Amino acid sequence: MSTEAAVITVPTHVLEYLRGQMKLTLATASTTGVPRAGAFMFVNVGPLIYFWTRPETTIAKQIAQNPVVAFTVDDYVEDWSKTKGIQGSGECRVILASAEIINVVRAFSEKYPNVHSSGETTNISFYRITPDTAAVHRQHRGRQFER
Repeated sequence: MSTEAAVITVPTHVLEYLRGQMKLTLATASTTGVPRAGAFMFVNVGPLIYFWTRPETTIAKQIAQNPVVAFTVDDYVEDWSKTKGIQGSGECRVILASAEIINVVRAFSEKYPNVHSSGETTNISFYRITPDTAAVHRQHRGRQFER
């Protein structure tokens, strides 16, 4: 993938859905194909998705080796026939620009007002996912639909 991924157009209802959700499941792979998945708090600014992790984690190391990721943001419901969510893939990069980091921190504090720092946030990195695909998925009577 290029160093500057193209941003896809995402329908307004998908952006609203993302703003209302609290958990991102992210899948990464090493250069040799070893997979890893993790759950993260996230924010979105338009179609761009942001999360944070520590740079020494396996997820962070795999992103540094291979920036291609897949993600899911979905609802948990007791009745699985009513499950819905967003699935996508894209390019993930660590954020280095201080202005972008400040904006992302602000977005996190607005979305998660009851989450407070435990004082252990000095060694975290923020990441940006630039989706190249995104699809809405829904379960209906046990069958999955995408659009």
